[in-house]
Formats: sequence, structure tokens, C-alpha cells
Amino acid sequence: MEEVEVRPLEKAEEFSQAMEVQKTAWGMPDIEVIPSRILIAIARNGGLVLGAFARGRLVGYSFGFLARDSQGLYLYSHHTGVIPEYEDKGVGFALKAKQREYALRMGLSRVKWTFDPLQSRNSYFNLVKLGAVVREYHVNYYGELTDQLNRGLPSDRVVAEWYLESPRVVNRLGGRRPAAPGGAVPVIRVRGSEPVFEPAESTSVLVLVPLDIGGVKSRDPELALKWRLETRKAFQYYFSKGYIDHHYVRLDENYGAHVLSKVSLEEVLLDALPG
Repeated sequence: MEEVEVRPLEKAEEFSQAMEVQKTAWGMPDIEVIPSRILIAIARNGGLVLGAFARGRLVGYSFGFLARDSQGLYLYSHHTGVIPEYEDKGVGFALKAKQREYALRMGLSRVKWTFDPLQSRNSYFNLVKLGAVVREYHVNYYGELTDQLNRGLPSDRVVAEWYLESPRVVNRLGGRRPAAPGGAVPVIRVRGSEPVFEPAESTSVLVLVPLDIGGVKSRDPELALKWRLETRKAFQYYFSKGYIDHHYVRLDENYGAHVLSKVSLEEVLLDALPG
């Protein structure tokens, strides 16, 4: 892998380059790009704006800010993006690892962010490589989005919770990949070409998603919307019953699945689930 340096952004021109990364990584229109002056304000007032540099060029960036919930302070990570030519080269992982390092220096034990559970690559990255867990689902979280990646579907999101010092996260960052729990029951069935939510009572369930929702959306927008609506039902149903989304598996050349289990958060974070 080409050597990549990850560090906080410092110079004004680096923050301007981060605007270009946003456009390239997500296909954002200008109106949705976070301006450099906002990034500078965040970085200089308790937030964290990191850049990944390859040969002196900014190829990825991440930014987060301090937030609070009932458990106390945490870092909310709003963006982590990498330009297409540097995808699948470990840049995103390096950004998140450095984000964890700085969050711990700031005295924080948690980072949270949102992601689209229909995006299989992000789901694998967040749940398997990083060791985040998910317990919340939000319908149309951002309203209508117009960037290339998100346009055309309601912006439903799940909330990733990253417990930085947990055995689960330490193991994942060290390269340990768990097996999926045995006996997990699929609760999204594909009838013809359409997904249908069929709830089942089981300790662990599989919420199927397409491997390439972008391809589905370009070929058949109505089918993509059906995937959004049926998986929405599944996540809301099981989260309301106390299930935790803790793993992602690839099933075949067309589908993957989120693994949701009725277990305690402590069991998940201790990495004590049976394979």
C-alpha cells in the first residue's frame, strides 16, 4: 500500500482541499459541501478534522465534533470520505484508527456516526472492520439528499456506536474477524425479485440487503425503494425488541445481511458472542 500520512488539518488551503474531497468522494453538489471556514471553526474549537495525505495530496478526510447524550460526551463523526482512486487501499481505516487515537487523547471513550444500512460496503466496514454496533434506526434522517450516492431514496440511517476501549473494537482493529452466530434466521425474503419482511422469533436474525444498492437504484428505482421500505420495517421491529446489529456477512453474489441478535450490549462489547 502506498504510504499515507493521517494528521489533523492545519493550513487554510488544506481545509479548502477538504471541500474538493467532499465533492469527489460523494459526488456532492456545491450547495451541500461543508465550507472550509466551518471546518476551521470546528477544528479550532474542540472538534477534530483529519486529513489523509498521499505524496502530499489530500486523498481523504474525516471530521467530528463534541456531542452529548445521556451517557455523557462523545465525538460525533459526521464525515469520513476517500476519493475514488484511493478506495479499498486502507485509507478509510487509517482515518478511523487515527480518529480513535485522538478521541482517546481528548478523554473520550465513544464515537458515533450514521450510515445507510443498504450500503453493503459501509456496513461491512463499520460493523466488521471497525467493530461498531447499532441499536437505532432513523427514518429519512437528513431529508432529501441530492448527492450522487444518496439521491433517489429516503435518507434512512442507523447510528453506529464505537466503544473505543472495548475488547470488541481492540480485536477488530487488530484484525480479528468473528464468525456469524450459527442459526441466524433470514427475515427478509426475496419473492421473485422483491424483498418482503417476514418476522421470525429467533435469537439471531439476518436482514438481507443488496450488495450493490446503487446498481439496483439505477436499474429499477421502484425496487430500490422497496428494499428501503422492507428493511426499514425489519430494523425498526427488531431494534424495538432490544436486538443489536453487530455483524455483516456476504451471502452470495447478490446479497449480504446484517446480523441482529438479542444479546446484551456488554456481551457484544466483550466480544463474547459464540460463532
